[in-house]
Amino acid sequence: MVYFCEMNKTHNEHAFINGKLLQLVINSFQKHAIHCHMSTSHWGELSDNINNDSKVDFSAITVLEPKAKRKIRWVIKIVVECFNVIRVIRRAFKNGVSLVFFSSMSPFANYFTHLWVRLPRYRHIKIIITLHGELQLLRSKNVKQVDRIYAICVRKALQAKFPNRKFLVLNELIKGKLIEDKLIDPSSILEIPHPYDDKYKHAVFNKHQVQEMAFGHIGTAKLAKNSHLFFDLAKQNAESVTSGKAIFLISGQVFPDISPFHNGFVEYISSLTLIDAKKYMEQCLRMRYAVFLYLDDQYEMVSSGAMMDAIAFGIPLISIKNAYSEYLFGLCNTTPGILCESYDDMANHVQRLILNGDAHYAQYLFGIQELQAYFSFERIQDMFDSQMIRS
Repeated sequence: MVYFCEMNKTHNEHAFINGKLLQLVINSFQKHAIHCHMSTSHWGELSDNINNDSKVDFSAITVLEPKAKRKIRWVIKIVVECFNVIRVIRRAFKNGVSLVFFSSMSPFANYFTHLWVRLPRYRHIKIIITLHGELQLLRSKNVKQVDRIYAICVRKALQAKFPNRKFLVLNELIKGKLIEDKLIDPSSILEIPHPYDDKYKHAVFNKHQVQEMAFGHIGTAKLAKNSHLFFDLAKQNAESVTSGKAIFLISGQVFPDISPFHNGFVEYISSLTLIDAKKYMEQCLRMRYAVFLYLDDQYEMVSSGAMMDAIAFGIPLISIKNAYSEYLFGLCNTTPGILCESYDDMANHVQRLILNGDAHYAQYLFGIQELQAYFSFERIQDMFDSQMIRS
């Protein structure tokens, strides 16, 4: 038996990536029953999209949703998460489970897990913990006290050495950087590319027929992504927006921290929660280009799910040059969009596209198709399987 555990997320948060991770585990451990431990709301988002689900069952656990400015609730959430870890590890020991796979964890629960499995009776249990955006805490400067504490927890967890414990990251650049900086032993880390949602490919229309010059911001919009610059980009092209020559739109939730930068030139859905999946897809399908404003000091240790969605939808990229965007463009024989030296360079490219058209658009689409092939689920499954065999 294999345990698949999500102790941290509820409802549709991380639902896509967790669905793909669960499918990888199901396919890789075909002779094993898979038992999922997660919130009922999260299971509801995953269960309808699982292939070969006859071997998968589910136990509900309590996972609290975080709420802004509710510090006591956040502490209780972490305590509950740690109790869930104890419960699952004890069950794994009792039932002789082959693997416990954690699809995400809070940094404190991650470190707590490593303290708990140091107990002699649990050391033989094989564990994989998937790491996400918390790795950026290792690079961030001028952060809040709680983030500094989280960074310490992540660092200590990475450097704890257990032969039966592995970390999974979603990009080879992140793996290389962790090893290069001596934050983790090479034998303790696994890597697969960040999957994209291949069902989006069936919804993609023929972009050659799109008349609108629509520039899109995919995913949540917040200061950590430099999303305020997207509003500035639209403002610089205000005349083109008002005349109907260009559209600037955001598909995800717009966070309050960029409210001072709002203007009437960007379309977005006002919501205090994650955007409904159908509305999110409808917004993405309107985009001719996907704009990315990340810098290395914000996203060096994060694999961008938004960029994967752009690839899934077949949307050419316009990105400021950073390690990850250079990596993506470097995978292609044909460029998948426009790689910009700076924000000013991006603004100039966008203005030229609006005024002069995009004669190279068909080439960009070929480049995106190359990325779709490189990040195909079949290829990721082969990579995952080979690492499972070696570990």
